[in-house]
Amino acid sequence: MALGTRPMTVMLMFVARAGLVGGLGAVAGYLLGHPLTNWFAGRFLEMSVPVQPGLLAPLVGIGIAVSLAASAIPAFRAARLDPSVVLREV
Repeated sequence: MALGTRPMTVMLMFVARAGLVGGLGAVAGYLLGHPLTNWFAGRFLEMSVPVQPGLLAPLVGIGIAVSLAASAIPAFRAARLDPSVVLREV
């Protein structure tokens, strides 16, 4: 392959970035979701929602798994592209 990058390396770059974004999104969703849920529950249902820190690890795992699954086909297609053609089009 041109420019010294193997297709598997390109695919791993795409998939790793997707996993990072999925994990960070899951953590941000957990940290922002609990206060918002507490606010809505207190305002409309007159109750509070307890913090459940045991859910953080499974939620991050699910976020990473979903983002990896969603990025697999685009990463495979990107790995098959010829870098010189892509750089010419940019």
